[in-house]
Amino acid sequence: MIQTHPTDKPRIGITLGDLNGIGPEVVIKALADHRLHTLLTPVIYGSTKALSFYRKLMNLEEFNYNVVKSKGQFFPKTINVVNCWGGYD
Repeated sequence: MIQTHPTDKPRIGITLGDLNGIGPEVVIKALADHRLHTLLTPVIYGSTKALSFYRKLMNLEEFNYNVVKSKGQFFPKTINVVNCWGGYD
């Protein structure tokens, strides 16, 4: 049996899509299921302001994430967010 380190899980990049569409809600609902975090390390590319807005709108305060501040700073078993709109966040 091959043993892997917890950080060996694949990192899957996800974009929020159109901020005025259903993309942010779909991403949040999908990643709110913590069972998914045992299989992969999710990385959202988008806006933390948009995530915060939709999280409150959907009443999912327990939806937490790590904001990636430097290259390669991804944490396993949690949602990682890379801000793509630095001037707006």
